[in-house]
Amino acid sequence: MIEGKIKALKGLIENPKDLNGLIKYERKLRDASTDRLNEIRKQTLNIMKSGQKIDEISKIVPKIKERIESLVQRSANQSIGITPGITELAKKHIIQGAVIYNLVIFSRCWDTKNLLNELDSKVVFEEEEPIKDLLKKTLNTIHALDDLYTSRENSISNAITPEDLALELSKEFKEDLEGINEIGAFEGIVILDKPKLFGKSKYYEKLGNIILKLAHSIHKEIGSDIFPVSKLAAKLNSEYPEVSAEINDTTKALENLSNNGLLLVKEEEDGLRMIQLYPSEYEANTILSYAKKKKFITLESLMLETNWSPKKAQEEMDKFIQAGCAVVDSSYSEGTKYYFPGLNEE
Repeated sequence: MIEGKIKALKGLIENPKDLNGLIKYERKLRDASTDRLNEIRKQTLNIMKSGQKIDEISKIVPKIKERIESLVQRSANQSIGITPGITELAKKHIIQGAVIYNLVIFSRCWDTKNLLNELDSKVVFEEEEPIKDLLKKTLNTIHALDDLYTSRENSISNAITPEDLALELSKEFKEDLEGINEIGAFEGIVILDKPKLFGKSKYYEKLGNIILKLAHSIHKEIGSDIFPVSKLAAKLNSEYPEVSAEINDTTKALENLSNNGLLLVKEEEDGLRMIQLYPSEYEANTILSYAKKKKFITLESLMLETNWSPKKAQEEMDKFIQAGCAVVDSSYSEGTKYYFPGLNEE
């Protein structure tokens, strides 16, 4: 997922605590898509003017404009439309479903605007083949938006669980859902489950992030960086009841973290399994401590902090990436960013 879309989605994310908050969140996302569609409509007008001498533009872009105008009206006029008398759980599922649709719709609106931006740049130089390709991609994206709005309208009368809805949408919009899930936009909406939707590797990465975060929380509470695995498991069940994690899943996630030097799991003589939060390796300890202070770090800032060479800094960061505990954003103009979602709420 490109940096601009990530930033836009992160700016929209909320974690509503009740039904009223969920309703406001749904409306906020819907308004964001409507605004984006209005921007797209203006783009089509500009392209029609600048490309009026190009046959493909004069034939197809007016049709695109008509379809966008229709989508603007559908987006602006859509409501949740909850039927009186249904249960609170059914209401919640309907609104959660609308939130999921709105997030995917916003993602596709963003893609449509980017395609039209690219198209506009090709129109200036009258590049015929790229123009045809971009027009085809734009029409496909608009068709997908039409389908999403239709499905969203139909879903109001069918209060399926958000997990079932996400699974259904993943048949056509898996890439969108993966990107949205990766930045935490589904937290509190879709329950993390072993994972029909995004695959086992994504599940264990997410679970590992949660475990690392909880391990730091326990360390702060008890003042010790060594504690039983059972204590962490109890905290996981208490603070993340929505996470479907069996003993084997927790063990696997801990193994991944241990293999990458982020913590140690060792068995005492009496059979008690213990976690050592900060491994003896100085490098992992240093990165974790530094990452806790920052929203993100770069190799350059890490090298300044530690006096490590570029090669060593990259090797140590790669351990966190392989463990799924650092998210890479290589589109940053001044260098690659590394985010640590397990340590930082943002």
